Amino acid sequence: MANRSDWIKTWPKWLLMSLMLMGGCTKSDPATVAPPTPATASRPTEPPPKTVAPTPSAATPTQANSSTASASGNLEPGPEFQAASVLESGPPVESISSEDLTVPQVLLSEAHQKTCLLTIGDAIPNITVTDIEGTNHQLPRLLSDRLTVLLFWNEQSALAMEQFRRLPVDVLAMFAEQGVKVIAINVGGEVARVRQLTGDAADKIVSLVDTDAAVFQQFATSLLPRTYVLDPSGRILWFDVEYSQSTQRSLANALAYFLVHES
Repeated sequence: MANRSDWIKTWPKWLLMSLMLMGGCTKSDPATVAPPTPATASRPTEPPPKTVAPTPSAATPTQANSSTASASGNLEPGPEFQAASVLESGPPVESISSEDLTVPQVLLSEAHQKTCLLTIGDAIPNITVTDIEGTNHQLPRLLSDRLTVLLFWNEQSALAMEQFRRLPVDVLAMFAEQGVKVIAINVGGEVARVRQLTGDAADKIVSLVDTDAAVFQQFATSLLPRTYVLDPSGRILWFDVEYSQSTQRSLANALAYFLVHES
């Protein structure tokens, strides 16, 4: 009985020791447990940044805002203004019927507007210009008695070169017989080089050279090519500060519209 009594008194102790031994087989040593790595650690998921579209300014019937861009202080268009590639050559813009004509608009970002020294309704300056033969002229005296397309371009801008090359297709093919004239002013080039680039087109357009950019700087601070439609007095009816398929269509619409309504 004594042995049994002793066993009853000590069995909780033996049970506790057994449980501790069993627990030691499964319990991990805290020192051996590696902390979570940054790749697996739980962290709040951050939402992607939101792209906020710029709020357009109020538009007028002839001038409105498009997408916002940064202005460049140079004559050459920077990457924010320059298209990725040159327009592919193609047929002339299809003629526009009188039923399809719309009131021409000038769509510019705020940054583009800041590059413009002259705008809709302004008259071009009475400034001296030089042709590819070295002869000087007063710019207003070169204008057509109907409408004139005035292009500022240079050799460094691929799109400006493309527009200069396509002037006979974009403008003269449809509008020369209606009295539309083309004046192309190269900005920053030399007379001999511009004469070479003009080639056989010299008998179709008036090719001028603005070697020191003095003429261009009376129209704008930057961005080439730049296209204007002028009435016989030299008043600006429409303009654009790039060259794209949209420019082609808008220029054709402006010429057709103003031939009906302005001249």
